[in-house]
Amino acid sequence: MATKLFLQNFTVLDFAFLCPVKGLQGESFHVSATLSGELDHQGFVMDFGRVKKLLKAKVDELVDHRLVAAEAMPELSLQKAENPKLNFKNWSYQAPREAFTFLPGAAVSEAAIQEYLVEEIKSHLPSNVHSLEFSFASETRFKDNANFRYTHGLRLHDGNCQRLFHGHRNLIEVFENQQKRADLEQELAEFFADAHFANAATVKNISELDLILESREKLHPGIAEIEYLAPQGKFVGSLPSSTLILLDREPSIENIAALGKRTLEKKYPGMKLAVMAYEGLNKGALAE
Repeated sequence: MATKLFLQNFTVLDFAFLCPVKGLQGESFHVSATLSGELDHQGFVMDFGRVKKLLKAKVDELVDHRLVAAEAMPELSLQKAENPKLNFKNWSYQAPREAFTFLPGAAVSEAAIQEYLVEEIKSHLPSNVHSLEFSFASETRFKDNANFRYTHGLRLHDGNCQRLFHGHRNLIEVFENQQKRADLEQELAEFFADAHFANAATVKNISELDLILESREKLHPGIAEIEYLAPQGKFVGSLPSSTLILLDREPSIENIAALGKRTLEKKYPGMKLAVMAYEGLNKGALAE
C-alpha cells in the first residue's frame, strides 16, 4: 500500500519568464510537494528533514533566480552554449548557463515548470518513493492588495541575485501616519508594474536614450542595452527602454523601497510616508 507524504509551502520560488505578449515578467510562488511511496524500515516514505532539504535545494538550483524560457515559443531564437543567448522580439539575453532554465514546448506555464522539476529531481529520491508532484500557489493577498511584477539584477551580489534578468511578484504597502493608503499603494504598483530596475552605470547606450533617473517613460521607443561583469560571469541584455526604471545605485529592494517613498513624496509634498516593498512573498524592505 502506497502512502502519501506532503510538504506545504516548503519554499518560495522567485524567477523571471518570457511571456509571448508582455515579454520579460517576474513571478513568485509558494511551492508545495507530494511524494507517494512505500514505507521504509523507519516507517517513513522519506524523512521530513531530508526531503525538505533535498527538494528546496533542487528547486533553488533548477529554477530559482533564473530566466525561464520555452524553447519552441514563437519568435524565440535560441543559441545554446556555455553562455546561451536568446532573442525574443525586443528582448535579448546572454549569460552563463546557470542563469537560464529551458523548458520544452511553446509556452512557460506552471504545469511545464512542475513537470520539469519532477523529471530533474525524481532520480535523487530513494527507490521506495514512486511518484513526486509539485504545486504552486500565488500569495493570497494579491487578490485584494496592490502588487506588481518586476525584474532586476544586482551585479555586486555574490549570490544568484547577480543574474541580470531574474524577477519577483510582490506586494507594495504604503503608510501615512501608520495608516494604510491603498490608493497610494495602487499608484506605486502601476508605476512599477513589469519594470526592469537597473543601475544607470550598467546601461551601455544610456547617452543615446535620453532617459530620466527614477522615472518611467512608458512610450519611449528605444532599446536599452545593459552589460556588466559579475562573480558568475558576464551578463548582457537588451529590452525596451519603456520598461526601464533607472537608479544611480544598485537596484536592491532597499533602494526600490526608498525610490517609492521619494516618488510619492515628490508628487504629494508635505506627506510623510513609509513604503514597504516586498521582494517576493515573505521578505522586503521598509523605507520610512
